[in-house]
Amino acid sequence: MRNEIHEQFKLELLRLFQFGNQDYNLSISKLLNFKREQIKNLIDDFEPLDISEDLSKEVYNSIIVFFSQYYKNGVFQSREGSSSYTFNEDGISLEWLNKDQQYVKLREFLNENGKFISEDYFIHTDLNRFLRSELNRFIKNIILGNEPLQKLENELLQDEIKKAKNIEKIAQQIIAILVQIENVQLQLWIKKNLVLETNYVITLDKIEEYAGGSFLECIIDQILKNKEQVDEWSNLFKFNMILKNVKEILKSKWKYLPIDTKYFDEDFKWNLISSLSQNNNLDEILDGILIKSDNFQALNLVMKKCYEKINLIYIDPPFNTGKKEYLYKNDYMDSSWLVMMINRLYLAKELLHQMGNIFVRIDNNGNHYVKFLLDLVLGKSNFRNEIIINKTRAKKQRKKPFIQQTESLFFYSKSNEYFFNQLQLPRKDPRWFELVDFPRPNENPRIVLGKTYYPPKNRRWGLSQERINDFEQKGKVRINQNKKYIDCLGNVIEEKPELYYDLEPVRNDWLDIPGYSQVHKFSTENSEQLLQRVIESGSKENDVVLDFFLGSGTTIATAQKLNRKWIGVEIGSQFEEFILPRMKTVLKGDKTGISKTTKTILGGFFKYHYLEHFEDTIEGIEFNPQLNKILLDFDEIEDPFDYKIKILENDQQKTKKVDLIESFNYLLGFYVEQIITSKNNGRTYIFVTGKVEKRKIVAIWRSIIRLDLKQDKKIIEAHLNDVSYSYIYINGKSLIKNSRSIEMELKKLIWD
Repeated sequence: MRNEIHEQFKLELLRLFQFGNQDYNLSISKLLNFKREQIKNLIDDFEPLDISEDLSKEVYNSIIVFFSQYYKNGVFQSREGSSSYTFNEDGISLEWLNKDQQYVKLREFLNENGKFISEDYFIHTDLNRFLRSELNRFIKNIILGNEPLQKLENELLQDEIKKAKNIEKIAQQIIAILVQIENVQLQLWIKKNLVLETNYVITLDKIEEYAGGSFLECIIDQILKNKEQVDEWSNLFKFNMILKNVKEILKSKWKYLPIDTKYFDEDFKWNLISSLSQNNNLDEILDGILIKSDNFQALNLVMKKCYEKINLIYIDPPFNTGKKEYLYKNDYMDSSWLVMMINRLYLAKELLHQMGNIFVRIDNNGNHYVKFLLDLVLGKSNFRNEIIINKTRAKKQRKKPFIQQTESLFFYSKSNEYFFNQLQLPRKDPRWFELVDFPRPNENPRIVLGKTYYPPKNRRWGLSQERINDFEQKGKVRINQNKKYIDCLGNVIEEKPELYYDLEPVRNDWLDIPGYSQVHKFSTENSEQLLQRVIESGSKENDVVLDFFLGSGTTIATAQKLNRKWIGVEIGSQFEEFILPRMKTVLKGDKTGISKTTKTILGGFFKYHYLEHFEDTIEGIEFNPQLNKILLDFDEIEDPFDYKIKILENDQQKTKKVDLIESFNYLLGFYVEQIITSKNNGRTYIFVTGKVEKRKIVAIWRSIIRLDLKQDKKIIEAHLNDVSYSYIYINGKSLIKNSRSIEMELKKLIWD
């Protein structure tokens, strides 16, 4: 009978960690199956307890009850009271079910029933602490009934103590396995994801500006004969001309035509980048970076390179109301949203410059949550404004309640020393006003048009000398000799200064401009007028603007037009459908949005990346049974231009090339100045030079297949030309003295 009870317990426990019919893609299924196998191996080794049958049954039932609280279909489930408390600076805490977890939005895939599935997935950040704490509480409160110690020493309760010890012993073994697997998942999630593909978009005029007219002459035929490129121009710009030469192009409106290197081969791309950076710092001449990725993974990858370098962040995160396209787990929608946001806000804070600002747009469904999250992440003292913006300007009719026509835009800074540009708007009634004075006496005079004026008796002047000087410089000061007053010295002054007010400061009511736009037919398209006001008030020219919920791309489109650098992150299909075409149109010179009223920048140069996904990472690794090592093959990269990993695409495994050069640049925090390519006996060498934390660095890439190391050394030394570098990084074997292994650095940096 004892063995029967024991076997029944093993079946129940195995069933608890069986994910069954739940829809997950192949990679997550791989993780869950691995978890189940590890649990099964542990269960198979369980021996029957050396206690009575009745007590054994109670022990086994208690273990099932305990783990059933937290696991369903093999996946950890949050429950009430299962998160740690985090207080803001006022000692107030906002709690939600899965606060101690990382939120993963899995890639959409087609399941066996032909239905598109996009699941939420959560990874606990400290499962060991949580489960052991919960187990102690369970044993104390449920098993031992919270009895005092002196009562537990009574012989009548020795069975209860024995039961508690057996529960603890078995549960601790299960917890150890669960924690190992959860920590592996967490390690895979916070691992820096690799760049799979990089392409560049640059207008013809910028090629001529950065690489020279001669270089453009050399490649123009190749460009104009590229059918895919010309077809894109026709679709986007109705291009139908036959351009004969570079001079003709650069004199016409077509000089702003953007080329996309995805339509050309690798040799063309590297030749272009090499020529552009020959006399320019590559990262400096780039206008922006566009990344298709989960935003957590993108922020995580660029962290080292962009740490405290972002001047302005604008995000309009989708909030689940049950009606929008961005749906969260139905059991706790708001909780999923909160953990997703806080994970990403903490990363964003690290990227933000000490004088930087962040603007977060949200509607009435989530504004109360966003305010608390931003207080928690950035500090309540760094709250600047809640700005009221338009949701719709349509005149709706409704019986009850009040029509919701506004949304909130929360403005926070990184510190008290933040950049802010007070914007001015034309007054509806421009007119002259007397130099204003206020109560509370202060006898400090003001100099106006070269003459000293003391304030009226028992009053003080309301404007600073600096402000008055500003009015003077703009010709907006006069002396009204028909006004008089008695100053604080008792003198009768037969005149009084006046200032002309034709402008007024922008306040936190932005209802004078649209909040949304429908120019590009995107359902939640922010208006460029709104982003113009955000960008101009929160940053200056050449500052870096970041949006990691990019949507239709309004933030980066407006940033480009206003001469800001930018980074945009989006995971959805709108990346190809809306954002890329829109940015190409912006470079060419569109006539929409702020382009109607503001002189905007034409032409430009940006790059865009595709990153591997969390599921790709799982697909490309091997789990060893001891769970003490995750195997990633960076032992020796034979051909860095043909390095491939396994990825998941449409829930099917395939191999995909990796852009190791861009991956390494981000991981190292490499400010790239120059990329030079050369070919020697058919072998391509790529030399990337630049700086890491002000140290001069060079990274050298080449295939090492059938490589003559002595000849290789001569080629590399000839290129280095006795230039002193702090570090020289090279892939594969090398005879260069004091060089560092790229493979070793990759192994280290990818997990940092």
